[in-house]
Order: sequence, then C-alpha cells, then structure tokens
Amino acid sequence: CPRKNWLSEIAVELHRLGLRSQLYSPVLCRKEHPVYAWSAALLTALCEPQNAYEGAGILREVFGIQDAALADFCLGDSTRLAISAPCDNDHFPGIRAALNLLHNLLIKTQGLHPGAAFEHILQATRLHERIVSLGDFDQASVGQHLDQLRWQSQLSAANGESLYELQRKLVNDLSQTCAEGHRSRGAIQL
Repeated sequence: CPRKNWLSEIAVELHRLGLRSQLYSPVLCRKEHPVYAWSAALLTALCEPQNAYEGAGILREVFGIQDAALADFCLGDSTRLAISAPCDNDHFPGIRAALNLLHNLLIKTQGLHPGAAFEHILQATRLHERIVSLGDFDQASVGQHLDQLRWQSQLSAANGESLYELQRKLVNDLSQTCAEGHRSRGAIQL
C-alpha cells in the first residue's frame, strides 16, 4: 500500500517546515529500538574486537560521530575502527576517546560473567542517558527495556553462559518485537 510511503513524504515536508513529526508504529522490532540494537552491537564489538564494521556502527550510532569524520579517520583502512588495540590518533580526539573507551571495556569485561560485564558496559557507555537524549524514548521506558536486558544477562550468568553466548542471544532476538513504541512528545503523529 503506498500510503506508508506517503507518510514518509509528509514527514519530510513537515520537517522542512520546521515541524516535528514521527512515523509512529505501536510495535517495534527489537532491531529498531536502540536499547536492543545498541546493546547487541556493543556486545558484538566486545566479542569480535577486530570487527571494524561493528566498531563503525557503534561510533556512528552510539557516540554520534559523523560518517565524514570516520572516513577521514580511516583513510581507507577500516581496521582503524577495530577496538582490539588502543587508539593514539591525536588528530581525531572524539574518535580516539570513543575507541579507547571501547578498548578499555574489552579489557575490563574479559573474564567477567555476562551480568557483571553488561552492567559495566551500561555504566561506561552511559547507554541509558544516550538513548534518552535521542528524544524518542522516555527515561522510564528506556529503564524498563534495559532492566529486561539486565535480567537476561544475569540469567545467562546463572546458567553458566559466556558473554559470547549472551551476545548471540541478543543478536538472534533482534527480529522479535518489543513493547509498544513510544510517541515523541510534541511531535505530529503520522
């Protein structure tokens, strides 16, 4: 049905006119919700520290670093975005800080059970605050979804699973639906 495409066009026009709008869907797939998508991406990067693709995605989505800055930083060598080694590039302090934070997380979470590692990840990245700052989700909603993942990470720990096993579960669960999507306050709902 073309009406969904028309809604996107309306949203673009409203934005052009300076009006906030939201294409509201009452049910989100987990891969569309930053709590689940970003948590899965962070765990993937920690379980696969050479994975520069995941590193680029985290830098872009979680840390808000623009694609142009990432391209300038890489100079055609995407391995520069891997978190397996510390970054000492002084020309890109924001990227350096984010990569070093992720590298330090890699070191600090080694050997921790999934519950402790996940909690450390949440605190070090300030994931709750970052998601709330997007403006699409309120603090309570983000907290509830993060609590669900905390519970899942503690359950993995209780079952003797590794961080890698938790990461695989989170990635595999991305196609599931999560709780009702939340409306942006002050936005025209389409």
